[in-house]
Amino acid sequence: MKVLFIKPKWKFPYGKGDYTYNRFWPPLSLLNCAAILEKEGIHADVLDMHLLRISDKYLKKKIYQYTHIFITSSSLDRWLCPTTDLRQFWRTCKLLSKIHDNVFVLGYHGTVTPGFVLRQTRAKAVVCGEPEGVVLDLVKKKDFKNITGLSFFEGKKIRCIPRSESFDLQKMPVPAFKKVEIARYCYELLKRPFALFEFSRGCIFSCSFCHKDMYPKVVTKKTVHQILKEVCIANREYGIKSGYFIDLDFLLFKEDIKMFCLLLIKENLNFEWTCQTRVEHLDKDMLVLMRNAGCKILHLGIETISDCLQKKINKKIDRKKINEVISCCKNLKIGTVLFVLFGLEGESAADRKNTLQFLNVLEPDIVSFHIKKEFTDFEVKSHNDINCIFILLKAYVSFYVRSNYFFGYRIKWFIKLLRVALGRFFFVNI
Repeated sequence: MKVLFIKPKWKFPYGKGDYTYNRFWPPLSLLNCAAILEKEGIHADVLDMHLLRISDKYLKKKIYQYTHIFITSSSLDRWLCPTTDLRQFWRTCKLLSKIHDNVFVLGYHGTVTPGFVLRQTRAKAVVCGEPEGVVLDLVKKKDFKNITGLSFFEGKKIRCIPRSESFDLQKMPVPAFKKVEIARYCYELLKRPFALFEFSRGCIFSCSFCHKDMYPKVVTKKTVHQILKEVCIANREYGIKSGYFIDLDFLLFKEDIKMFCLLLIKENLNFEWTCQTRVEHLDKDMLVLMRNAGCKILHLGIETISDCLQKKINKKIDRKKINEVISCCKNLKIGTVLFVLFGLEGESAADRKNTLQFLNVLEPDIVSFHIKKEFTDFEVKSHNDINCIFILLKAYVSFYVRSNYFFGYRIKWFIKLLRVALGRFFFVNI
């Protein structure tokens, strides 16, 4: 028995109507699934068509040797920000289903609209939610129609069997890094080679703009020694020099992270990392500990400065706390990347202007601007493309085309940004 997990090829650097960069990041959820199967003695391979820029023609020769094919519309790094341009994905899935009997779809899109995705892909079934707890059952059981966490056609009707419990991350083996060309992945702001890691899954907060359908309702986490083992193996056996802890809120279990940082310091690895969290979890002592453990960059979501819009999206931002955290990060030489979200319901031009003015005074190292998406069968339904591009362009010019950004300490971040921009058009990050 042999199983193949596929990350499809996406349009580079952006898909039609998409404003999220299709990065070359390792498909962590597929590496997790492969590791689970191999632990049970089942051979599993991972094919990253996006990284390798492989066309569908390659699949015709490749897939006949496998008993089961799993293809994802969104690996773990895109569970929260799924792509909207699925044209190539539909084509790849239809080709697979035409020449193979056991094709299953993973990811966000099949989770939220299983019937639509089943009709578009012609797959045997779609896995709803986290894939790690389902794929082993699918491979081992001949009759999949009683497996929870699946949606499939039963006659002309679609049958959905919800999963009753989330996957226990403490049962997760070390991701199968050996199944991909790990040395080719990178995050332009950190050393390479680069990998993704995950300590906890889920979030206790209820921001209205988040697409958390892939995540469990109850937050689950690994043990401190478990995630430390993953990092050590990645660094010492596979040469990984940097990582992104892709948790929705890395400091949700603050005491565990303190212990992790202390143990990481003792290991004395050649390893730097980044994470995303909320400003209210941070203070000077925590930042010092994280810096000493190798944290180089913090990713923080502020979305908007408008009090009215914050109330609507159920996200409370303490401006004073943001100022304190950014100031402390500057003193400690920890980079800061802030996320801002435009296109919120009721947003005005004045709201965007006030947010931009706040950012210019705050002066984080990098700001990433995004447009809120609404989906109808995964065609974008919000602003028209021209308006979106104008809003984003105006924001980027307002923040980056300033004399303050080109002098002193921030010049190194400008160079990093230039590398990011070049990588998106000339593939220098591969």
